[in-house]
Amino acid sequence: MQGVTIVDHPLVQHKLSLIRDKSISTKSFRELLKEIGMLLCYEVTRDLPLTEVEVETPLTRMWSARIAGKKLVFVPVLRAGATFVDGMMDLVPTGRLEQDRLFKDIGIEPLAPGFNAKHLATALEGKKTPIKSALLDQRVVAGLGNIYVSEALFRGRISPKRLAGSLKPDEIARLVPAIKTVLKDAIKAGGSSLRDHARPDGELGMFQHRFLVYDREGQPCKLGCKGTVKRIVQAGRSTFYCPKCQK
Repeated sequence: MQGVTIVDHPLVQHKLSLIRDKSISTKSFRELLKEIGMLLCYEVTRDLPLTEVEVETPLTRMWSARIAGKKLVFVPVLRAGATFVDGMMDLVPTGRLEQDRLFKDIGIEPLAPGFNAKHLATALEGKKTPIKSALLDQRVVAGLGNIYVSEALFRGRISPKRLAGSLKPDEIARLVPAIKTVLKDAIKAGGSSLRDHARPDGELGMFQHRFLVYDREGQPCKLGCKGTVKRIVQAGRSTFYCPKCQK
């Protein structure tokens, strides 16, 4: 068999012997898998020139390294309810990225040249889910988050409750540039720091000060339609919109 590498590090071999024990608990099994994964990551990256740096953020210390002159920053924890879980990072050769299990079903990037009204119309055709939920589906468009979808729908004057497949060509033609504008504005402002988001350099994002609709429940619509911003919950996420000008 070709193309198979066996790690003969004694620590890895020891942990593999432990994981083969059928009486091992689920918790111990997961811990051993995590430890083996960390050791394997070390094996495949140990020859890379790394310089570790620590970056403070409001949430935690970030692990940072320089690889071949480029700075890599990784936040090692993710909040889940009242607990913290360890972060994970997959290292994938660039040439195999599109075939990787985490990327093969991902949709087009919204700032890519190919993301246009025609592409989005095809992706939404026949969909019976609300347009808000459809845009959050990473298989439709990659990288759109809850805040930016609400903001884009507001700028495109489209109700988040509309069925995705019901959007007309002129509405989709308004929505695509609205998505691109919101993302470009957010990137320029460094993102949105509502609770603990921070940029890799530790500075807070400022886009939250430019929200037109998100987190503005009960406040007047900024488009001057004399409507009031309403909050609803869709798929467990908060949605903010103006019922008067978003149809």
